Amino acid sequence: MDSHLLLRLMLLTSLRLSAGQLLGCSPNQWLCDDGSCIPDKWKCDGEGDCLDGSDEMDCAAPPGSPLCPPGQFPCLDSVGCVDASARCDGRSQCPTGSDEENCTAAGGCLDSDWTCRNRLCIPKEQGCNGLNDCVDNSDEKDCGVCVEGSVRCPDGTCLSPEERCDGQLHCSDGSDEPVTCGRICSMNNGGCNHACVDEPRGALCVCRVGYKLLANGAVCEDVDECASPFSPCMHHCTNTIGSYYCHCRDGFRLNGNSTCVATGNATRLLTVQGTSIGLLNVKSQQFEVVVTEGIDPVAVTFDVARGWYFWADGRGSIFKSDGRRSWKIYTGEPGIKSLACDWLNGNLYWTNQKMEAIYMQAADGHSHMTLMRKNISPSDLVLLPVESLMFWINGGPGERVTIEKSWMDGSERNALVVVTAQSAHGLTADVEARRLYWISDFKKSIETVKVDGTGRFSFSGLFPRRVPLSLAVFEGLFYWVDVKGLWQAPQNHPNQKRFLWKEDLPLLTVFHELQQPQGSSACLKTPCHLCQLTKGNPAGFICTCPDFKMLLPDGSCQYPRFLYATSTNINLLEFREKVSSDQLLFTTDDGILSFDVEWYRDWLYWANHTGHIQRTSLTQVRTEVVPAPVPVCHIKVDQRKGSLYWVSCDQKSLGTTAAGGGLPQQLYRTEGNIRKFYLDWLRGGVIWLEDDRIFSMSSTGGKAKEMLQLAGGVRGNMAYDLRANSLLWITENSGLTALSLVKGRSHQAGRRWNISGSVVGACEPFLLSLSDDGMTLWDRRDGTPLQNIAVRGQVVTVVSVLGDVRTVPSSSACSEPSVLCRHSSVCLSQAQLCDGKRDCPEGDDEEFCVTTCPSKEDFKCKDHSSCIARNLACDGHAHCRDGSDEVDCPTAAPPPRRPKVLKCRVGWKLCEDGTECVSSNHVCDAEVDCKDGSDEIGCEATPTRPISSSTTSPAPTEPPCSSPSMLCPSARLCISPKQFCDGREDCPDGFDEKNCVKRCPSKSDFRCKDRRSCVSKTQVCDGRSHCHDGSDEVACAAVAAPAPRVNVLKCRVGSRLCRDATECVLFTHVCDGERDCRDGSDEEQCDAAHNDANAQNPKTTSPAPVIPSTEPPTKPPCTSPSVLCPGSSLCIKPTQMCDGKRDCPDASDENCVKRCPYKSDFRCKDRRSCVSKSQVCDGRSHCHDGSDEFACAAVTAPAPRVNVLKCRMLHTMPLLQKIPKLHLLHQWYH
Repeated sequence: MDSHLLLRLMLLTSLRLSAGQLLGCSPNQWLCDDGSCIPDKWKCDGEGDCLDGSDEMDCAAPPGSPLCPPGQFPCLDSVGCVDASARCDGRSQCPTGSDEENCTAAGGCLDSDWTCRNRLCIPKEQGCNGLNDCVDNSDEKDCGVCVEGSVRCPDGTCLSPEERCDGQLHCSDGSDEPVTCGRICSMNNGGCNHACVDEPRGALCVCRVGYKLLANGAVCEDVDECASPFSPCMHHCTNTIGSYYCHCRDGFRLNGNSTCVATGNATRLLTVQGTSIGLLNVKSQQFEVVVTEGIDPVAVTFDVARGWYFWADGRGSIFKSDGRRSWKIYTGEPGIKSLACDWLNGNLYWTNQKMEAIYMQAADGHSHMTLMRKNISPSDLVLLPVESLMFWINGGPGERVTIEKSWMDGSERNALVVVTAQSAHGLTADVEARRLYWISDFKKSIETVKVDGTGRFSFSGLFPRRVPLSLAVFEGLFYWVDVKGLWQAPQNHPNQKRFLWKEDLPLLTVFHELQQPQGSSACLKTPCHLCQLTKGNPAGFICTCPDFKMLLPDGSCQYPRFLYATSTNINLLEFREKVSSDQLLFTTDDGILSFDVEWYRDWLYWANHTGHIQRTSLTQVRTEVVPAPVPVCHIKVDQRKGSLYWVSCDQKSLGTTAAGGGLPQQLYRTEGNIRKFYLDWLRGGVIWLEDDRIFSMSSTGGKAKEMLQLAGGVRGNMAYDLRANSLLWITENSGLTALSLVKGRSHQAGRRWNISGSVVGACEPFLLSLSDDGMTLWDRRDGTPLQNIAVRGQVVTVVSVLGDVRTVPSSSACSEPSVLCRHSSVCLSQAQLCDGKRDCPEGDDEEFCVTTCPSKEDFKCKDHSSCIARNLACDGHAHCRDGSDEVDCPTAAPPPRRPKVLKCRVGWKLCEDGTECVSSNHVCDAEVDCKDGSDEIGCEATPTRPISSSTTSPAPTEPPCSSPSMLCPSARLCISPKQFCDGREDCPDGFDEKNCVKRCPSKSDFRCKDRRSCVSKTQVCDGRSHCHDGSDEVACAAVAAPAPRVNVLKCRVGSRLCRDATECVLFTHVCDGERDCRDGSDEEQCDAAHNDANAQNPKTTSPAPVIPSTEPPTKPPCTSPSVLCPGSSLCIKPTQMCDGKRDCPDASDENCVKRCPYKSDFRCKDRRSCVSKSQVCDGRSHCHDGSDEFACAAVTAPAPRVNVLKCRMLHTMPLLQKIPKLHLLHQWYH
């Protein structure tokens, strides 16, 4: 996993903890179990709003309504229940309308507003201001009439001149009784700061322009013109003493004292003319057609930076155009009202009045999701991405209408302005001014408010006759469309309106780059599938997913997917919206007790039936053994660090093994039983079920904390939801139960859940259960079963998929003996391993290399892979992987050179003593195949050969013991074979002295020297080792070789001669179901031979050596001699090669040679190549089918040597696997 992806993973997972879990929720919100926040009134309302459904748990039924489940309201005078959220929502859903009875009046105006008699809401400061803001003048009623010399109190009432300085306080601020009462201007200017005027009741102070008189009537204070509801400056206003000055945002220039005019491109309006969508130049009146097929548009918007144009039609479809071509990007339900573009990220938002929801679509035009759909009825929509804000006109319960505000993820929603009775529509924004504008049909005005809810202002008198249909604002100018056409008016002189254009449709928006100002986006470098801007999260964004997909820790999205394991297989289970699938990914004969996947480093870990831990690479053929001090039955992977956590098979120990094969460490030990075990790698914790108690602990160790004691037990399995940080299980009495590790408390789901079986997987908002009928996917928000699927075999464990899933590969990317570097396509030679240089990108070629031995007396292998005791060097057995401990050893005398040397076929190598040939695959494989060990001389490193997973038990866990030493099962202690059955207990558990034979049952038996078994004397010196130590084949008399027959092959030990005496085949190829001899004699009398072999002393006969392998086959290979077509899974027969018919998809079977370039050449029988006649019958196969070595005269075998050794069976079969028969049958020529 690259460092960039790790950084993203750490960032995103830390963000998961930032919103609710770290910052908490506001006072009017409720904290979900997963740490998210919802309005507290949504708790137990019958609708799941938390992704984990925790808001609908522990809900009590309303009093007197036993027939209704929790979260629902019983209808009165009728039968039925409705969701609690439908109670008093302004719409009758009970037959008698009882859900709307006895309801508290719908919220009226905001606390900062004043309610007019006609239900209009105006700012309180507009009451008694001498203006008819309510339209019905109710805001000026009982205010009194202010005449010259009157005093206006703060509440707006007016006092007569006689009530000033009458010695009684009438105004709340005392302004009717100033300190200048009874004073005269000739004495100290009457106490005034500025001008003074004498009046009958005392001095009257008058302030200069830009100042106002304080309540004491003497001091003049500066007027903050910038603080007025509608600032005199369009963009920025700076107050000064007695005055102010204006300045504009970047890209604008100040025109006069207050107006900001855009520089650069001319102002254009995106509008509709006929069936065309185009741009109207306001100044030149030129209309530029952008889209010609914009039929029946109901909404338009644009992305000026990307050159995109969007429009929606009345049938529920949304279209996109780049000005040259157009295409449909969404098809849904009719009712789309408004479109808005997130120009910083390219996302599209829209409202649907019929569906009563707000939707969002990603910039790719493929993924969309429902952003808001509860308690919402949106119409016009406006986005302000530079502030992460979203605004819309919303129809609430009853007749209440508001302009709502939230972050662009829909969070922290609140009412900005109440516009009930206004008949408000045409919501738009002047982006740089940070103001919203809309049309009030009732007031026949344009209303405005700042995006923070302050600065309410009305532009009245604009529409005395025709009410506008749409509105746009830019550069201090209003643009609107009515039934006559398009109009323009300046804000500071609204009566100076001007007719611009004959408009057909009321669709209008300002098209200018400064109306969509660019800036940095918090979503810019995130890996989110759908990224939403929000200031409710410290990072400035959240990741979300399309409907029916779930969010992964790295920000990506996927359909609900789970891996489940049976005793031998691992399968992928995927649920799409309407279909599900089950795919085999991995199989092993070793058995599976537990498994996990390291998603970001592509490793599959599993614990087999013997308690060994193995891991297989998902990108290359590579299997490794992971060390553990005890047999392990449960494992989990830390996705961040790559460390492995495990529980021992005796259920007493919990430990970890560091990434890269570090030493195991025990974190916790108990006398109880650890039944379930889960890893919270996001937050660094471990959770487990011990007997009937749930504990948690830091992933680094420490003190265990008891979280909960289970009273009702657990039915079947438990599931841990990593994202929600909660445990879920089924109890016999209470049903579905969830333990929130955020809150530290458990919840009961209640009667709405009816799960048969047990919970096996959870990833909000989904839950997976297992029963006899298969697996069921549930929606945790409302307890609805979504899909069912039958599974194959008994399920052992389930893992939620957190990344890409691929089938374990069956072929290596590098040809042997090269090695593939981790997480790359770089291949290295063996000589580059452990050479002190980092050749792989991640330096893994220098990992696990031995630099110095623990003791100076030890011998360090040349490949730097290990050290061995000095007395093991040159002992005749290779203990180093590369055999370097048996190189350059002293010998009594070199063997005499034979006059005739074997001639080996292609793919084979001659041993240095010239006595035998070995396969090239067995050269430098850390096993001595040549008698003189020359096949392992000169090897600098030994490749790690891929291991098939379809095998038996793996090698013992590290530390390995140097052969022939053995590991004590109960401890990390190696003992030599001499220590077995020597009368002393060298292993702690006495394993080395168990099952020792003191005397054979029969006097005619032979007791093996290691005293571990007895064998019949008939089996002594028979060429096969039956004792564990091979002592039955030691000191045997040499057998003289029979006199050679003329022109008859002499087969090496481990192979046999075919009946026709023309070739040799390996014993491993005899009776293997494939004819290797031309006369087929290797497959004759196989049943009889099998029975005879089984009949020989079954108690003492050693079993055939088990071939360890962990590579899972992903597809069956072609049965020899068939050939696999390149790039496909199709097998064809050799007779189909070059037969004039295209059998392979790529016709590679017909790449044939019709005629050799030279007459002296030999054309191979398969017609795939030509070889020189000098290479025919030379003992090496040059044709693909080996036809150049067919029907060749046999070569006379050399005279046999006297006293040729008879080798023991285990020494004649060095092969670890059957050699693929891709060329000729195996034979050696003398």
